[in-house]
Amino acid sequence: MKIRANEINGWIHADIPLTTADWLQVLQNEDTPDDYVYAVLKFYYEPEHKSTCANLGSKYLESAKWFNAEIMNFGKRVQSQFDFTVEGLDGQYTYWVTVMDGQKENGLFAWKLKTELVEAVRQYLYGQLLEVYKEKRRILPIKTYDGDESYKWDLITDSIGKPLLKIVDLVRRTNLIYTSLVGPTLNFALRNNPAQFQKVLEGLCDSSKPLDERILHYSNIMKTVANDPANDKQKLFANDERTASVILTCHDPQRYTFYTNGVYMRLCRYLGVPSNRVYSKYSHFLELLQPLVTLIAGDDELRNIVGTSLEGKIKSDLLLAQDVCWMILVREPSFLPTHKNTFMGTIQDTENARMDNMQQSNPYQKYIDLLEANHNLILVGAPGTGKTFLAKAIARAMNPDDEPGFVQFHPSYDYTDFVEGLRPTAPDGDGQVGFEMRDGVFKSFCINALNNLVDSRKSVTELQRELDARERLDQFVAEAIESGREFHTSSTKNKFSIVDASESTITVYIPNNPKVNLLIVNRNDLVTLLSDKEVRIESVGDVKLYFGRKHNTQQDSYVFVLYRQLREMAAKASKASAVNEKKYVFIIDEINRGELSKIFGELFFSIDPGYRGTEGRVRTQYANMQTSANAFDSVLKSTCYGHFFIPENVYVIGTMNDIDRSVESMDFAMRRRFAWLEVTAEDSMAIIDLSDELQTIGAPLEEIKGRMRRLNEAIAATPGLSTAYQLGGAYFLKYARVRSFDALWETCIKGVLDEYLRGRRDGAEQLARLHDAYNGRLTDDVDGE
Repeated sequence: MKIRANEINGWIHADIPLTTADWLQVLQNEDTPDDYVYAVLKFYYEPEHKSTCANLGSKYLESAKWFNAEIMNFGKRVQSQFDFTVEGLDGQYTYWVTVMDGQKENGLFAWKLKTELVEAVRQYLYGQLLEVYKEKRRILPIKTYDGDESYKWDLITDSIGKPLLKIVDLVRRTNLIYTSLVGPTLNFALRNNPAQFQKVLEGLCDSSKPLDERILHYSNIMKTVANDPANDKQKLFANDERTASVILTCHDPQRYTFYTNGVYMRLCRYLGVPSNRVYSKYSHFLELLQPLVTLIAGDDELRNIVGTSLEGKIKSDLLLAQDVCWMILVREPSFLPTHKNTFMGTIQDTENARMDNMQQSNPYQKYIDLLEANHNLILVGAPGTGKTFLAKAIARAMNPDDEPGFVQFHPSYDYTDFVEGLRPTAPDGDGQVGFEMRDGVFKSFCINALNNLVDSRKSVTELQRELDARERLDQFVAEAIESGREFHTSSTKNKFSIVDASESTITVYIPNNPKVNLLIVNRNDLVTLLSDKEVRIESVGDVKLYFGRKHNTQQDSYVFVLYRQLREMAAKASKASAVNEKKYVFIIDEINRGELSKIFGELFFSIDPGYRGTEGRVRTQYANMQTSANAFDSVLKSTCYGHFFIPENVYVIGTMNDIDRSVESMDFAMRRRFAWLEVTAEDSMAIIDLSDELQTIGAPLEEIKGRMRRLNEAIAATPGLSTAYQLGGAYFLKYARVRSFDALWETCIKGVLDEYLRGRRDGAEQLARLHDAYNGRLTDDVDGE
């Protein structure tokens, strides 16, 4: 079939005989090259799904010719697959108009995706989201020790048939709401105004009225409920969409589901749709979930995957759709494919391009650049400038997939907390308390970073072998503990069993050993042996030779027995993928509050940026107590145990208060190991825009920033004061709790300024001047509602 292109209102167009279903089939076809899909998605995420090749090439660091070729070849493939050709305006065969309509703009052709293809891309994105979720939930079930999400189903199950007030009583204690901002008012309403609150809840749940109308009414009426003289939290209205969504979901989980602004905004960005305004976001979120709900309803494979976790609980496809979005778009975005030729790569590239354009005005970039160059950074500034907030923001920007390490130093903090030390164990059967070696918070953090660094340098084949080994070992250990299975060593025939296991060790119980009846076996030794397909261990002596030890250890006998059992087990079907190196950020809050030499010990040497990695290795204070190789020993291939070093992918941020005189007590040897930067009040203003709490309550952000700016300008102009005394953004974040500029002044700001001006003859006059500046030199009160 031959189709002729024509020009309509300046656009070159061809009536292609493909429906949305046809385009979706093309996108989902495994034979369709990834690069074709990648190029289409680039156009999809542009405004109106329209762009030029030159613009996309500049934006994503590809050549314009590359985009041109990929779209042309995609169109050619579609024509061949559906048996038609397209003749251009010049009478020549053309392929671009198969996929898009074109128009000349400023000497370049702008191309716009066809309407049916736009809808197909959106359906494709929904499908990919669900497929990735299934893959994730096979590994990490809904009900698991690591991130158990089954509590959401427990809550809706417990709420079925209960009156609305009882539902709120259940809701107010969960993390599904902003507990600190919402809980007090919900508690007050239940206790003091149950009749009035009942009517509010009935209005919220009246499905005969539009949802947006109900949400807005609930938001307004809850201010009246909260504004009671007997309520000591009158400004905490509990009137946000998130709270309303939880109440609605527990009341009718088949019609509603839980909502957070973060999940909603990520879903909008993922689907390439604009977000709605406050009070209409929740209804839009439910609307966006409907195509996903439809897919879930017909997916028997998904029901089998989640069935065990949800057994005995109320079923809700809407809640499952919410869990899909939360798990894949918020909690585990790194689990989505990130190769440039995959759909999530497109989203990430789009976000990276946006961030590149913002970089000139990004107040965090200078800190990120300095930290990456020096590995260690101290953020110093006046109280309230958001140094800790900034440190966490830097950490999230450098590694959005993992939580940063965090600790706050204080005078009693020491080496055993930070690096390693002896910790008491629970009393045994005779009531005796023992001690065991445990890694400190920083050492544990560095082990995680080191594992990532090591894995990132392995091939997929090596990773697959390790994954197979770990899965076999996990299954073997779990079954052995549950069944109480007994084993025997090959030489002495000692009877033993596995009684406990951790991420890095296996504990065996040897009942006939009068001296030591509990022994720790290194889990990684077994993984290493099982992963090596080139070597077959046939005796205890082979274990010693494999690890390069001069003598056999007691553990070798037990490792050999377990290895023989494990090597006969079949590997699971999980598939390994390449591991990308990540940047791990560790935050030390109030770093000057601790006695640094006591905390760091020999790490004083390793923390130096010039000694990152194996070059900065040391043996820790408790090295003589190590009986097996740790992660650092394994990298060093050392038979001398107890090593430690800070991996190259670890970055350290410290924060300190620059008006605290204890700053001067920091050892110069430690000071020179860090780069130093001041966080000013102006820098900290960015945290106001980034505050979830302020956004949730719909706070007047520009007014807050305006008051902060005017007040700080007045402080700097006050005789005897300077910019060092300006108030940081953290003071103004407290608006989320007091919800009034008058209250913010009285409870959070006035006291600090009083202290600045204490003892001055003109103190009252200067305070009044600062108050006028704060209020924009208006005489009447300015309320933030």
